[in-house]
Amino acid sequence: MIKHEHFDCICSDFNHTIRFSYDPSDNELWLEVRLSREPNIFKRILNAIRYAFNIENGYGEYDVWILNNYDKERLIKILEKI
Repeated sequence: MIKHEHFDCICSDFNHTIRFSYDPSDNELWLEVRLSREPNIFKRILNAIRYAFNIENGYGEYDVWILNNYDKERLIKILEKI
């Protein structure tokens, strides 16, 4: 049975949520990150063109996620399983 643990960013933005999925039968841990979406269709098209032609876009399409202090022990317990 795969177990899922969600961790919210310190800013509480729904887009800044990660999920760890642990499969005890295979002793595997997966990290799933929700990527930010650009609401403006024209910027999305421009990003797609840049990606298709391998044009650098500054630092890329990154965002930040900061672990809450009260979640640190919970994350350590998950990592100790593997």
